[in-house]
Amino acid sequence: HDKLGFELLDKMANDLTKLSTKEGRAKREGRSLSLILSPRTEVLKAVNEGRKADDRAKKEKKEAQKIKKAAAAAAAAATTSVVATANPVSKDGRVKLTDEEEMSLEETLESSLGSLFGDDDLTDDLFN
Repeated sequence: HDKLGFELLDKMANDLTKLSTKEGRAKREGRSLSLILSPRTEVLKAVNEGRKADDRAKKEKKEAQKIKKAAAAAAAAATTSVVATANPVSKDGRVKLTDEEEMSLEETLESSLGSLFGDDDLTDDLFN
């Protein structure tokens, strides 16, 4: 059975020649057979370039989200100050808001919480 095991390892190494190089011969250690394969440099470069591209895309996406959040916060700050001064106050000291203004305020608060906790699927699932 040793011969069959060595043949299988050699066949696997030959099948993977486009991706890896064999670091020696197959060895038997006790009841186990082993063979060490290393990735080719072209494969490593391709994997690293893919990771770098993914990291760049994530970074650009985060920057775009930060800019969008900052613009939304600035707009929200402008609208909330106008809302507070333009609405009448009831006898108990509460500001009376129209339905539109209430919806706008809710969206503003949600975006503020989103910027505080981070907007991602996990936090959306937790808080919604």
